[in-house]
Amino acid sequence: MPSKRILLIAVVAIAATVVVTAIGAGAHDRMMQRHHGGVSTAGEPPVTGGAAATVTMRDHRFSPGNLIVPRGAVVTWTNEDRAQHDASAEDDAWETKRLRKGESEPLTFDEPGIYDYVCTLHPSMKARLTVQ
Repeated sequence: MPSKRILLIAVVAIAATVVVTAIGAGAHDRMMQRHHGGVSTAGEPPVTGGAAATVTMRDHRFSPGNLIVPRGAVVTWTNEDRAQHDASAEDDAWETKRLRKGESEPLTFDEPGIYDYVCTLHPSMKARLTVQ
């Protein structure tokens, strides 16, 4: 029969393995999301912008991810990632060009509505724009 000390060492080793595996799996999931998809930020708390607002593309996510602007606002998308990104309304109402790191594109929104949009290059990268 193993001694209590050996049993304790075995239990600690198993617990450590479980913790390290869980942490590694989470990091792997985040890496895969960034490289193969993106992050949906559409459900984040809304941010109210003014007549001019900026949405950044960084870490495979739009920020802010849930933006509210007044009718007639100019929203500028700016890519701060190494990967190319774009923004395209899911209802095809508008789209930006593909933006490389450091590039921006402004769009003017004259029509009120709720626009869920996506990066067509990273389909899990989603956000929402509300024009009041």
